[in-house]
Amino acid sequence: MTISSVAFHLARLRRDERGGILVLAALLFPILTGLSAVAIDYASLVKRRAELQRAADSGSIAGVNQFKLANADDAAAIRTAKAMALAQARSGNAAPPAVTAEILNNHSGVRLTLTEQVALSFGKLLNTPSLEVSVTSTAKLAGTEAEMESDVEATFSACFGAPFL
Repeated sequence: MTISSVAFHLARLRRDERGGILVLAALLFPILTGLSAVAIDYASLVKRRAELQRAADSGSIAGVNQFKLANADDAAAIRTAKAMALAQARSGNAAPPAVTAEILNNHSGVRLTLTEQVALSFGKLLNTPSLEVSVTSTAKLAGTEAEMESDVEATFSACFGAPFL
């Protein structure tokens, strides 16, 4: 092969545009796969937060309803609120969420907080195997009716330097 034939083949290769989309697809595939993985993990976090919020709401209402009973005390209301929240928050996870309950203003309300470490499917690849999700619910007695006040305080740890929510 002479130098002129090598130059001719290189010039022909430079002009040939066939297969250009293959290079573009090969470069974009990892980016699209990563964005899809983040979207799946984000959706699972939002779903679990909603489940925990429903459980916290149920628990706080059950706890405040204990004060309508004649012989109810703070311990019974807290025990009922925690039991209801744990029953509602069941999931496939091995560990149940951490539940804290407190009585407000001398038997007028119950505040319940649920906190759970949610495992991420693809976060392990980014050295973030799980994130903490925390929700709070407050139920107060108003006259003879239970009044619901849902304080959504969901906190997600930061991923990629930006918060999830």
